[in-house]
Amino acid sequence: MKLLKKFNLLKNSSLKKYEELIEMKNILDDYSKDFANLLDRLSDLELDLEFLEDIYVEYETKVTLAIKKDNIKLAKKALQKKLMAYNDFLELKNLVSHIYYCKYKIHTLLEKFEVEYSNIVFNYENNNSKELSSCIKKFSKIESNLSEEFKKINDVPEFIPTEFNLDTELKKYI
Repeated sequence: MKLLKKFNLLKNSSLKKYEELIEMKNILDDYSKDFANLLDRLSDLELDLEFLEDIYVEYETKVTLAIKKDNIKLAKKALQKKLMAYNDFLELKNLVSHIYYCKYKIHTLLEKFEVEYSNIVFNYENNNSKELSSCIKKFSKIESNLSEEFKKINDVPEFIPTEFNLDTELKKYI
């Protein structure tokens, strides 16, 4: 009877460890999905950035054309829209730069996270509890750092729009 109890305890302990491994793998997968979503968001923002750049160039052309036709009033309107587009472009560029910085840090942490998970599995399979414990601590620390980095994505540095004087800017075209 004692042998059966001992076997059941070992079996339950093994199942618990196995469940913990599955939980860790799920955590790793969740962060990988979040990273993929971050890459998708970054891709969308880059398209928006290109769009704003096109608008900026379009208004640049309209200003030049209005100046050629001596329509200063229309040139000022186009210039104002061009400068607004330029500020929007700079603001979005600030966001994209920030997200790229976060992306790099998160990618590096994810790579470490995957390595640590592999180390945990390896040490679990080889019954190396001392190393397993160390790997689990590292895994938890990396998880904490990943969580912090994902939070930082929304902490975009403040963008201060550039102030322009329309008359001064218009003189550059004349």
